[in-house]
Amino acid sequence: GLTIKQIKKIRSLQINQFEWELIESLSNVLAPFYFATKCLSGRQYPTLSLSYWTINNLYFHLTNEKPNCHLENGLKNLLLDKFNLYFITNVTREQRCAKLIAAYLDPFTLSDLSVEEINEVESMLMRLTKDISNSKKSTTSISSEHVQSQSGSSSSSSINSSKPSKLSTINRFRMLCRSSSADAETAPKPEQKAKPFILKQEFSFHISTSTSTSSKDFQTYWNENKTRLPILASYARRYNCAPSTSAASESAFSVAGYVDRKQRASLSTTTLRYLMLLKQ
Repeated sequence: GLTIKQIKKIRSLQINQFEWELIESLSNVLAPFYFATKCLSGRQYPTLSLSYWTINNLYFHLTNEKPNCHLENGLKNLLLDKFNLYFITNVTREQRCAKLIAAYLDPFTLSDLSVEEINEVESMLMRLTKDISNSKKSTTSISSEHVQSQSGSSSSSSINSSKPSKLSTINRFRMLCRSSSADAETAPKPEQKAKPFILKQEFSFHISTSTSTSSKDFQTYWNENKTRLPILASYARRYNCAPSTSAASESAFSVAGYVDRKQRASLSTTTLRYLMLLKQ
């Protein structure tokens, strides 16, 4: 059996009521951060748009105080100071604009943007498009055939589609942050042959289809609408292909090291494909 000294030691480790409340409060405050990390660590979906959406939801979580939960509200206030420092004060305008544009071009995160944010993005894209148009006009050394070949290749490029693997994690994160967005049931498909839109018309079409479509998957949406929205599709490839974290690249190096060291003798098709890639 246990000695008297061991019994006293075990009894001294007993958690009192205040410590239980502290643990519960810590769990409630930090749970959204756990799911936010999982959301931003994905490799099969764009994460730059999710980073803007996630930061906004975490800010809402930290600023939303619960009644009669003084300990939990105090922990939120402590986290809010550092949150503002790292995600608001230290963020440059270029970083914020890139995230905001990516969130606008992703149908999943577009529904949670405010009217002011949507107007800001559309103004930025109008300026970017105007600058690109002016730079093309000023470049006289490029032949017309080369320009046509470039436009043809850009319009024919597609975004590889994959099944969304993030919805359950994101929905749990959204629930913990007490935010919601309504998803409609209808999903109208754009016409195949229609007059090309100007940029302002693309804005209207993008917002209407993003809010009415039943699928909020970024890749599926742009595979269906890249020919209807060629200007916005080019910005989607430019901004949303950039990951918000280094999880994807770190995972690639980890898999490469594992295959090169431990799986070299295996004759499976997956290993042979990886080894051919490593050799190149």
